[in-house]
Amino acid sequence: MFSTDLTVQCSSETKEIFQCEHPSISIFNGQYVNLSEIEHELERLPCIRKVWVTIISNNNQDFIGAVYQVCDDAAAFVSISWFERLVTFAKLCLPSRLIPSLWARVESNIDDRNTLREILHTADKIHKNDHHDETSLSFEQKIQRLVQNTLNLDHLPDLSEDFFPERRKDTISSHRLVRALQIERSDYTHTNLFEHRTLQDVIHYLQQSPTRKD
Repeated sequence: MFSTDLTVQCSSETKEIFQCEHPSISIFNGQYVNLSEIEHELERLPCIRKVWVTIISNNNQDFIGAVYQVCDDAAAFVSISWFERLVTFAKLCLPSRLIPSLWARVESNIDDRNTLREILHTADKIHKNDHHDETSLSFEQKIQRLVQNTLNLDHLPDLSEDFFPERRKDTISSHRLVRALQIERSDYTHTNLFEHRTLQDVIHYLQQSPTRKD
């Protein structure tokens, strides 16, 4: 949907010019989206590089916008929906100390990234099916299904050792994972976090929760 016409150095930032089909402030994988809700979260992740760009629309109007790139050789841009779900999933389901190592693996190993895509695809299907046959499932049950369907330690062995050293070569026990990721909050088991419609809602909810002791 877009092509890189020119790259120049400007101060300490990389300036890139993109020829776009129509104007927008932010480009993500060729899609024109509003990143304001998750901008802070994206910049916090170690494998994300923010590139300020000059955007040329089809009527030759210039914009200054931001493009987020994955900083690795496989590169390319990734979709906003993938990142939104991944950041949400990471904040909900992974101890904070594991996030940097997880992202390092995503940067360097395309297979791990594909595994995460499958995890998030399942999470997305669970989310979309909330109003159908899965309405009665608790958050823990949804995570159990998510884990059973997608998180096999053959794909993420290092992550498994961080979670459960004694289960290095086996599939994570979904029950134990659920217990490991629970937030210390008395009403947690009655709260379906997947019902939150935006990442901003989830972040707001987590900010109200006591500090996790990971």
